Amino acid sequence: DAERLSREACDIYRQADDVQGIATTMTVMAFQAQRRGRYEESTTLFSETVALWERLGDVTAVELATSNVAHSAKTAGHFERARHLFEQLIASSKDRGDIRAFTSALNGLGDVAAAEGSYDAARRYYQESLARYREIDDRWGIARVLADLANVDLHAGDYDVADRSLMEALRACRALGHQRGVARQLEALSWSAGIQLRHEAAVRLA
Repeated sequence: DAERLSREACDIYRQADDVQGIATTMTVMAFQAQRRGRYEESTTLFSETVALWERLGDVTAVELATSNVAHSAKTAGHFERARHLFEQLIASSKDRGDIRAFTSALNGLGDVAAAEGSYDAARRYYQESLARYREIDDRWGIARVLADLANVDLHAGDYDVADRSLMEALRACRALGHQRGVARQLEALSWSAGIQLRHEAAVRLA
């Protein structure tokens, strides 16, 4: 139903030549495709929104849309394209002095490296991103990157380091009142405990 309504809304915006309406609705459609596992379609839709925001001259929206393309490309397994886009975002945000956008793009490069299994590279990007988020006191960003770091350490088998990051991420999510984040960190801690044969702890955390 949501997809049908989105397509209908987009058609109406096209008839009215409302570029912002088209771009906004196509972004919704891209996220809908992504949630249903249609990553190629999602990447294509996000790419089309970049051109629309460029037409409107909205630099911030262009960069957000480019970031969406990069994340979608990464999820679809197009790692080289995703890396290129994140590097492009790093350069443009650095030129504009936008620390938050720069830091988010660094985190994106960490996501690409992690998806490729390049855990040392991912850790470097995440640690630099975490340091920047701490500088600007972005608590949501801090919590997210701590969880990303922990995930890399779990896959690399560095369980003690991962547990410390997970506990810090858990505290950060609790302070933000982010219940989904709290649940995810508890789940990851449970998985880590199980891998380390701490069965009672694993059950309790689960």
